[in-house]
Amino acid sequence: LNVPWSALGRQPIRVTLEDVHVLASHEDKSEWTEYQIRQRAGLVKERRINTLLDMRRKRHEAQRDANSDKEGGFMEQLLSKALDNLELEIKGLHIRYEDACSHPDLPFSVGLTLGRFCISTDHVGQKEAQASKNSRDKDPNAEIHKSALCESLAKD
Repeated sequence: LNVPWSALGRQPIRVTLEDVHVLASHEDKSEWTEYQIRQRAGLVKERRINTLLDMRRKRHEAQRDANSDKEGGFMEQLLSKALDNLELEIKGLHIRYEDACSHPDLPFSVGLTLGRFCISTDHVGQKEAQASKNSRDKDPNAEIHKSALCESLAKD
């Protein structure tokens, strides 16, 4: 993670992930106890309620913000500009899924490998330019364009 604190609105924030390995597998629910099943159901209900409450809160905040200052404050503008300049790079991503539960006689696995994936701010006629040079400085509703690059994507 590279955050240019002294030039937060002018230089890109770079997030780089290297050699990420993910292993996912099927969970055999037949071995769950009755308590685990009830606990899991309760967690699902709690997440749904929290999601609905968050949506309601955000709707009220959006209505309140729409009625207040249209241009936003300094922090909102700084955050917007920093997010516009966000660049993400992933190198060496390996994802593997294993399933020995669905068909115990025939275990299954599949993998996905990604050599490199990048997302960066892109402007017409410029490559990997900072969003602060865009017309967003003059027009906060101006569009920001991102370019994505995907190299060496393969299924294992």
